[in-house]
Amino acid sequence: DIRFENSSHFERLSPFDVEFEIDLKQIGINNFIKQINEKIDIRDISIQEIPIERIIKELYEAK
Repeated sequence: DIRFENSSHFERLSPFDVEFEIDLKQIGINNFIKQINEKIDIRDISIQEIPIERIIKELYEAK
């Protein structure tokens, strides 16, 4: 299985798709992609910020 120490979230969406969530304060995106590329063959990549709605929801759920 694919795990990275700087990834706070990992989900296998399908046999060919995975989702990672990282804290950019801990590791830069370029370094994280380099780590991934050393372990697996990247064929396509999509980088997205977490939607603000999700952040707000998680803040209220944490109370």
